[in-house]
Amino acid sequence: MKIKAVLSPPFYVNLLASFILTSTVTQVNARLIIPEYKDFNLKHTQSESGIKSEALSKEPVIVYTEKNNPCDKPLLMKGNLVRQPDFNSLDSWRGYYTTGVKVSQSEQIKKCGIDYQVVISNRNNYYDGIIQKIKPNLNTTKEYTFQANLKLNNSEVKDFGLAALALKNDLGIVYYQYLAVDQISSDDKTLTGTFKVNALGEIKQSFLLLFGPKGDKELVIDEVKIAEADDNNPDPNSLFKHDFETDNAGWLPAWLTASPEISAMQAKSGGFSLYVKDRDHWYSGVKLPITQWFSEKKKYTLSLSALLSTGTSQAQKLSLQLYYVDDEGAHWQRVNSTSISVVEQWVDIATDFIIKPQGTLKKAEIYVFGPDTKVDFFLDDITLTQQDADPGDGDKPDDGDKPGDGDKPGDGDKPGDGDKPGDGDKPGDGDKPGDGDKPGDGDKPGDGDKPGDGDTSGSGLFEKMTSAQCIDGQYQESQRANPQVDIKGILSSHNPNASVSVLSKTVTAALEKRYPFGAEILSQAPNSSGQKCLTYWMQRAKSTWGDLPTSELFHGADLSVHECGHGLSHKLSGWSTQALPLSKGTTPVCPVRGPYKYPPLYNLQHDKFSKDVPNNHYDSTYINKGSPVGKQGWESVIDEAVQYSHSLAIGYAFHDYTTYGSDADGALSFAWYIQRYLYFLHHNNPDIYQEILSNACWREAILKLWGKIWMYEDLALALDEPKNHDNLTSENTQRFIKAIQRPELMAEIEAVRKSHQCN
Repeated sequence: MKIKAVLSPPFYVNLLASFILTSTVTQVNARLIIPEYKDFNLKHTQSESGIKSEALSKEPVIVYTEKNNPCDKPLLMKGNLVRQPDFNSLDSWRGYYTTGVKVSQSEQIKKCGIDYQVVISNRNNYYDGIIQKIKPNLNTTKEYTFQANLKLNNSEVKDFGLAALALKNDLGIVYYQYLAVDQISSDDKTLTGTFKVNALGEIKQSFLLLFGPKGDKELVIDEVKIAEADDNNPDPNSLFKHDFETDNAGWLPAWLTASPEISAMQAKSGGFSLYVKDRDHWYSGVKLPITQWFSEKKKYTLSLSALLSTGTSQAQKLSLQLYYVDDEGAHWQRVNSTSISVVEQWVDIATDFIIKPQGTLKKAEIYVFGPDTKVDFFLDDITLTQQDADPGDGDKPDDGDKPGDGDKPGDGDKPGDGDKPGDGDKPGDGDKPGDGDKPGDGDKPGDGDKPGDGDTSGSGLFEKMTSAQCIDGQYQESQRANPQVDIKGILSSHNPNASVSVLSKTVTAALEKRYPFGAEILSQAPNSSGQKCLTYWMQRAKSTWGDLPTSELFHGADLSVHECGHGLSHKLSGWSTQALPLSKGTTPVCPVRGPYKYPPLYNLQHDKFSKDVPNNHYDSTYINKGSPVGKQGWESVIDEAVQYSHSLAIGYAFHDYTTYGSDADGALSFAWYIQRYLYFLHHNNPDIYQEILSNACWREAILKLWGKIWMYEDLALALDEPKNHDNLTSENTQRFIKAIQRPELMAEIEAVRKSHQCN
């Protein structure tokens, strides 16, 4: 629906259909996924007041086989809190989520006897699997280890296996904690992890869930174990081991310029690692407070595995440094410096060091940084162990006895001091990203971030609002709108009073030159009211605005492409799918639920974000409870966002002939609405939220749309035009951008990136 002076007929906005989830999860964030009261449900009939779990009460279809001489596995049984972990019996296991899930045994003849496995078949969703209640209940003060063997049954295409806890607390809230996720194939794969229970109150019940591959694939599981970590006889000298399977283990951003987070994009072991990104300086990295573990009588070994992000062009230095404060003040001690190659292989680093504070050790932190600006890296399997120090150890030159000892005079006193020419030599030099490198460097987004950066037509907003590691930040169009193409010949004979047929030909010819995909939309869209779509909407434009000089002609082009885009979407959609014609060669066709099966958009009308852009004139049409569109849900907000992205592209393509009209505010409104709608689902309808984020088609659609909007916003904001010609530089536009940048809302886009395994 295009708002100017006319509205779309309901035919183009009622893209309502049923939903079938068939996608696979490609990443799971190891955090609390569902904070509200939601319980297990097999028939998709959750309610907020109270939900019964058929997964815990309804008997699944179980096929028993004859049990003769099952294999004895004493190590599997020792300390195991999981009953029937080798599936010699299925009495303690139940099928999970969908009613038709079948749970059966299969057997293999081995030297030890019969080795049983469980096969989960007739799966419709990635979360179809098996579940068991853990007895006794898990203790929130203890650490546990987890393992399970998973594989696909007769499938040549790899997929993902997942393990999670479902935890019910004393308030009746059920939430999820992921234990492991890893890629699986037709060969056995052992998922492992170490965890502590994330408690929200007192844990009353604990359930183990095993699931994960795409819904049409059979899952085979064997040898499941949860045991207290003490049963594994840990190294008494080990102070910690961080594998990042459940959280970031206390690692923090160093110098407040890096963003560390757990990620499933890479992992040395298990399913996750610590991803260090958004680095503005070579010393942007991570740190860990470790004061409580140090004694001057001990020798320490720090070990870790490191990997550079994909696309790094040259080897990088990784620096491990110790920062500590004693009675004489603050000190830096270089622990290790290692070169990391660009080959996509993990590099293992282990180094010994001793700390010799003068007087009382007041503070100690370990730092990891070093690669060049903008180079991201991954860390995994970080361990710290201790042993008695050897007599005389640390008394030799160059061994770290003093801060920076042996490298260069004064080197290591502060991050960046002397490491590179000019870095840190003068007060203020290098204290802030881009500060002091060149006059004005870093004063504007994109200015000086890369050699020559700032000479392009962009304003830097695209890089700020997207992730270069994900498909939104990598978004491109083969036929991007181009206002530089000469169309003077096309417009030389333009007559504002011309017939609709003549005006339509002019619009089509101009679009083919400056925004070809807009012309393609017009040619493929279905007829409207018995007329060609372009003819119908150009007639509406002419009847509304009268004569159409170039300033209004391209508003008519904008209106036509916008509304015909709705028609093309409807034409390409099915009863259970929605098509989103986004750009040349990019038309995602994603699964949707049935009519009015999504929460209505009017839930956004008075949410906590609405006051950030007061009196937004789009609100009354799109998120008003009294509006027909306001009663629609996800399928409407995403479709409108796509059409407004075309409006934005056309406004940019013809900015030299016309003003922007409502294009900027429209595109920004729907970028904002998408964030707010995902936020609403996250906190009120987590089942639908997970359906969207776990579907690859929807993730790609959201991220590519996000990339397109910010690409054109970026290009438009860089235009040198009078403010009365371009409302993209208006105060209202800046208000929109600020509202969209709210951390809670940007987190929703980040969640889509994480689910897509690219951030």
